[in-house]
Amino acid sequence: MLYLASNWIPRDVNALLRLARRRDIPVVVSEWGYAVEGLGTEKQAEYLLRALDTNRRSGIPLTIWYNWQEPITPWHSFGLLDVRGRPKPAYDAIARQRADTDRRDGRRPVRDGASDRVRR
Repeated sequence: MLYLASNWIPRDVNALLRLARRRDIPVVVSEWGYAVEGLGTEKQAEYLLRALDTNRRSGIPLTIWYNWQEPITPWHSFGLLDVRGRPKPAYDAIARQRADTDRRDGRRPVRDGASDRVRR
């Protein structure tokens, strides 16, 4: 596994992506997220979609968002759900994007029960 620290500069990351492609090594982005503080919930949603699109166009097959639901700790506002389990705009944005992609590709939506557990 390869771990990139947050202080890597884009030039280094791009060189690493090129090397991984030449050697047919899949690249996964984990613990990717944006805190609401200083951004707001709408910008968090926008940045989430932009990050997923950037990774998809870069050939990155898996992006793991940090995190699913916010804990009680106030400085953790990265969640797709708020501390009470209610969807934030980022959750709604990714759900809409997935539904649009499924429709465009002619796929039936996958029902895993997760969305049934989200209180609206």
